[in-house]
Formats: sequence, C-alpha cells, structure tokens
Amino acid sequence: RDPDTEPFSRLSNTSLVFSQIPGPNHVESRYLTEDIAYGLVLWSSLGRVIDVPTPNIDAVIVIASTILERDFFEEGLTVESIGLDKLDLEKYLK
Repeated sequence: RDPDTEPFSRLSNTSLVFSQIPGPNHVESRYLTEDIAYGLVLWSSLGRVIDVPTPNIDAVIVIASTILERDFFEEGLTVESIGLDKLDLEKYLK
C-alpha cells in the first residue's frame, strides 16, 4: 500500500493499530451528542457571557445540529441552565 495515494479513510479503517481502538460506529453516538450538548454548548454560552467569541465551537454545534436534526443550542447546558448566571463573574475574572 502506498500511503501517498491511498485514501486516508481506507488507511485508517484498515490499519492494525487503529482497528484495535474502539470508537463510535454511528453519527448519533453519545460521544458526539453528549459532548456537544453538555460540553460545547456550555463553552459557547460561557463565551457569550464573558464576551469571548467561540466561532469554531459554534460552527461544530450548528453542523451537528443540522446533521442530527436537533437544536443543540436549545437542548444543551448553558450558563443560565446550571445557575452560573447568578454568580458575580467579574469577581472570578480578575
């Protein structure tokens, strides 16, 4: 096999090294849905609160929401949903 001409997907899917690593086998895997809903959405929400843009995080959320036909921004954790909006953020940012 020539790694310069072989598609990466075929190389990684047939590699003896990678074949030993278990991973998700479908797009609706909890590894994806939970990380987005309970991780990335929260980071995006925190970014909005402290005025730090999170364009790449937001893009991943939008793409996943589109593919999975779910509104992760709506269903995910936010600063407000876990009560962090009641904290004095200025105190913690100093």
